[in-house]
Amino acid sequence: MTKYETKNFEVVLLSETRGYFEHNELGDNCGGCLWFDDNELVDYDGVYYLPDEVLDVLESVGINIEEVRASQNDA
Repeated sequence: MTKYETKNFEVVLLSETRGYFEHNELGDNCGGCLWFDDNELVDYDGVYYLPDEVLDVLESVGINIEEVRASQNDA
């Protein structure tokens, strides 16, 4: 398990296939689960859009988030 802190979120990578994130003040009311496959973010829940801070953490540790970021930018 590895934890990363941003200004507003805690991002926790539990294994190579899953993790979660929580808002520092709102907790899991603004958080959710993350699922990975072959070092790519393939699914998430809890929020409609993943916060940029969470995506930035995932990208910084080598997780491919291109598809999720592109779909959020198109919306």
